[in-house]
Amino acid sequence: LSGVQEMYYTRQQFEARQHENVHKIRIWLNKLWRSMDQDTMEHRILPELEATYIDRWRHRLPGYKKQSGMKEHLDNGAMARWADPAWQEVYKKIMQADLENYDPWDVSKRTEASGGVFRSFQGWLALSSQGPTDGTLEVIPLLSEAMAYVMLRPFKEDVPVHMFCGVNELQGGETLEITGRWHGPLLRGKIPVGHVDAGDSVWWHPDIIHGVESEHKGTHPSNVLYIPATPMCPQNAKYLVKQKEAFLNGDAPPGFPDLKLEKDSKLKTTPDMLSTLGRQQLGLEPFPLSLIENGNSNDEELHRKKLLYEQCQRILFPDKKES
Repeated sequence: LSGVQEMYYTRQQFEARQHENVHKIRIWLNKLWRSMDQDTMEHRILPELEATYIDRWRHRLPGYKKQSGMKEHLDNGAMARWADPAWQEVYKKIMQADLENYDPWDVSKRTEASGGVFRSFQGWLALSSQGPTDGTLEVIPLLSEAMAYVMLRPFKEDVPVHMFCGVNELQGGETLEITGRWHGPLLRGKIPVGHVDAGDSVWWHPDIIHGVESEHKGTHPSNVLYIPATPMCPQNAKYLVKQKEAFLNGDAPPGFPDLKLEKDSKLKTTPDMLSTLGRQQLGLEPFPLSLIENGNSNDEELHRKKLLYEQCQRILFPDKKES
């Protein structure tokens, strides 16, 4: 069947997630963010410690025209972007009409916002060659400007007072839909990603509007494995605890459809099949403290990172005694 495959735990998926090159890319991406809170001087994330956020993979066949949930959208927060106090702090400069001083690369309160997990980048690993018209990813390559349009759109005169553009009023959910009715000028700027080969990866900021081309006009399947960048922080550690339980029980990860396809499957990965890095990424084993000690010359900065590290360890391993 063409479309997103509700499988999470195959050996091949884990081999990609724990591959050293993929791991290094995600750490590099994490470090693009400004991770220190400018008010408290506390670190919000540990970019050197990269967790695994388990997701699915997409199998797109030529000619397949409809894919539910793959229209242009933003993940990880719909109504919450206006209502949640943490999200309000993230977008405060936008709402104050001070776009010049809005920094989309400041972690800020993103690690406290509703949505369950902070992904510094969304991304996928190409499993086949693909490019424009092959039913691949398309994005609106504006970060601050597009986000400002989305956040301020509900306050225009043509929008009913009870409506927040893009929020599904009937089904709710964490996906903010970008539609022609409310966001037409933005949609005129969408473009497909360029050609990639199998083994290439594509990454985008979590506030980049994205979707999938409505039609696959190519001749070969267009397949990708979803792998985001997920730096360690208390919010993500809490998610890892729930995700780890689901993995060990053979259930779908938190928030994903559970079709029980891997409950008793021989294809399902077990903890003993994972590398040391793979087990650390899942929260089955602790990351060594040395990973955040290397390369940090500022004693005060290192001390603050250690405090955050210890906080995450207490969440992941509550029964482990501190040395």
